[in-house]
Amino acid sequence: MPMLSIETVKKAERLIQERGRIVAATWDHVAENPGFALPHGGLLNLTPADEQLQSAIKEFRKRKLDVIDADLRDLGVAPSEQDSGA
Repeated sequence: MPMLSIETVKKAERLIQERGRIVAATWDHVAENPGFALPHGGLLNLTPADEQLQSAIKEFRKRKLDVIDADLRDLGVAPSEQDSGA
């Protein structure tokens, strides 16, 4: 197994963290714009995304994960197949 430089390890760690964040995120709701500025701590109303938007989001996630996985492979790190997010 080849030795990895410190810079390569740090880059791989950042990519793995970003990948984990994308996989863990729930991207099936959209925020409604209340039409005014929210005070600190205010929350937007979330509504479920329609089927077409959910499909587009799924494809977007897949493209982002594919790019990260390719970058990890280029660094010599095998991306995890168990959390593909697909």
